[in-house]
Amino acid sequence: MTAKSAKQPAQPAQPAGLVDSLQAEVAAEASPLMLFLIEHARKIAIMLTLFVLAIIGYWFYLSHADKVAAADAQRLGAILIISDPAMRLERLEAFVPGTPVSLRHEAWLALANAAVQMQDYAKAYTAFERIRGFDPVLRGTAALGMANALAQQEKYADALSLLNAALPELKGPEAINANIRIISLAEVTGNYARAIAACDAILATPEAAGDISAMNRFGQKRAELQEKLSAPNT
Repeated sequence: MTAKSAKQPAQPAQPAGLVDSLQAEVAAEASPLMLFLIEHARKIAIMLTLFVLAIIGYWFYLSHADKVAAADAQRLGAILIISDPAMRLERLEAFVPGTPVSLRHEAWLALANAAVQMQDYAKAYTAFERIRGFDPVLRGTAALGMANALAQQEKYADALSLLNAALPELKGPEAINANIRIISLAEVTGNYARAIAACDAILATPEAAGDISAMNRFGQKRAELQEKLSAPNT
């Protein structure tokens, strides 16, 4: 066999640059994303892990917070059923400073009531003052509690000033109760004109207008105060 007969037929020539151009086109579209994923695979895996851990941590936090709140509620409940009022007040004083927000309302009210029961009006005043500061719903009730605590300490002028300042924000039964207290405080401090004004405020309410007994009671009280106001040296 000669060298010519052993020569293989020539292969058809590929169009110049066609394969290269196709590869380049595919690479231009796919490689940036693939390269990014490959080069940053470790970082992406760490970020995904941290994200999952964050979700788990948040869930654990909520679960733990619920358990803590439930435990605090049980502690407060156990304190409230203590029959000895002195011990109940002492335990409430220890419990209240660390009270969670969810129990703050109940805890401070319990402390205020326990202090009143023990006739510790300085502590009662402080508790009602705190309630007035953080609970807009009970601001009026807290003001009445503060005034009562002051009056029990014979600080009548201070109690009257407090109620005079709080009165504009009180409505309905709270306003009536405040004016009833104002009548007694103003009378004991000799401010009969202020006491008469409080009587008039009560008599002008729909609640008093529909209650004959109330109308007679405060009408009579007004007449007594007017007599004191008109008396010599008053």
